[in-house]
Amino acid sequence: ARVGGIEFSPGVVHITSDSPLSSTAIISITGAGALLIFFIVIVLIAYKRKSRESDLTLKRLQMQMDNLESRVALECKEDIHELTSDLDGVGIPFLDYRAYTMRVLFPGIEEHPVLRDLEVPGYRQEQVEKGLKLFGQLINNKVFLLSFIRTLESQRGFSMRDRGNVASLIMTMLQSKLEYATDVLKHLLSDLIDRNLESKNHPKLLLRRTESVAEKMLTNWFTFLLHKFLKECAGEPLFSLFCAIKQQMEKGPIDSITGEARYSLSEDKLIRQQIDYKTLVVNCIHPDNEKSPEIQVKVLNCDTISQVKEKILDAIYKNWRQGRGQRTILMDEDLSTKIESDWKRLNMLTHYQHDFLPPLRLIGSDPCDPCIRLDLSEHFQVITEEQGRYRGAGPSFQVITEEQGLAEHFQVITEEQGLSEHFQVITEEQGLSEHFQVITEEQGLSEHFQVITEEQGLSEHFQVVTEEQGLSEHFQVVTEEQGLSEHFQVITGEQGLTDWTPQE
Repeated sequence: ARVGGIEFSPGVVHITSDSPLSSTAIISITGAGALLIFFIVIVLIAYKRKSRESDLTLKRLQMQMDNLESRVALECKEDIHELTSDLDGVGIPFLDYRAYTMRVLFPGIEEHPVLRDLEVPGYRQEQVEKGLKLFGQLINNKVFLLSFIRTLESQRGFSMRDRGNVASLIMTMLQSKLEYATDVLKHLLSDLIDRNLESKNHPKLLLRRTESVAEKMLTNWFTFLLHKFLKECAGEPLFSLFCAIKQQMEKGPIDSITGEARYSLSEDKLIRQQIDYKTLVVNCIHPDNEKSPEIQVKVLNCDTISQVKEKILDAIYKNWRQGRGQRTILMDEDLSTKIESDWKRLNMLTHYQHDFLPPLRLIGSDPCDPCIRLDLSEHFQVITEEQGRYRGAGPSFQVITEEQGLAEHFQVITEEQGLSEHFQVITEEQGLSEHFQVITEEQGLSEHFQVITEEQGLSEHFQVVTEEQGLSEHFQVVTEEQGLSEHFQVITGEQGLTDWTPQE
């Protein structure tokens, strides 16, 4: 530096940094930053790849959902078409007004006195009719009617059934005067609401249990007014909806005991377990017109017998007849029902090992049917249920009577598996008043066959006890006779088959 004429030299000047970090720290920070950047890059790459995989998975799921939706839509269309075709021509079973109201007013009573003329002795008829007319005039008095109902309800002995009957009888009298009945009903409902508030009951409990005359009258009042609406507007759609839901549910298995179904609308009644089943087509012969075309009915091989019968003809009949031969009675429970670990399995179509069923004919129960009741004047046939076979499916057991006033003899011929020959019953009788003898002609039977008679002129009963190889228990013949004029029944208890009685 130079100042005026003087020149100075300050020497070498060194400038140093004020940073507290050393070079090692700087290198460490730089390395950490590089690692962080590398990690961020790796994370971004992984996220990108994961995002791409998620997009692909989402697209795949969306495609599967679209395919499932298309398949469900196609199944729905097919089901709707099938339901529509099944419901075509279905008649709506409307009841006439009289039957409709009687089922609500007096349920379970076929012939109620209100449907008949007055049945009183001739000398009292005039007095009774006069009294009824006077009582009818009092019923048309609102003050009397309200007092009458309140007085009855205050009686301790006025039961629930009495309340329902009184309400139905009053509404029967007032069905032609619904305006008057509505006015009376308003007063009764007002009293009912006041009593409900005084007792501090929950409002939801009102009109729930039908514990008063007013509640039952309200039900009958709705019944009268809804008949026309149901018949002209709501009845047909409701019935069609019911039939459609019922048919849709019956396409899958339905538990006969709990009511749980494969195609249930309620999750609480849904069958959780997987059940293998297949659809069978039954050709049903019309019970009233055998010459008519056979009716095809779709059933499932896992259906119980009652469910199959219900599908065929709404459970009206109970018996099936197979072809033109012997009758085969199918039941949910019979001697061939399987019992597994104390649980009884109801009989299904698979129980009878039928994949293809022959034409079937449903018949009603007839108390005069010779297969049910016999007078011992002709002959009868007994079908045994032996060696796990269902009645009519295997060999048969036939009893042929040859009688002349039951004074000679009868012969029993068995055709059974496990019995290689036959045995014969020869009676030695004096007017059937003493006893009879059994002579067995058997091969493969090492024991014997014993007949024990318990008779008082054969007016009571006799018992046959078998002790045979191949028959694990016994069978019993019980006669129910009035001079041998009616019938007797055969109860077999063979090879685990017990407690069978003929179906009436």
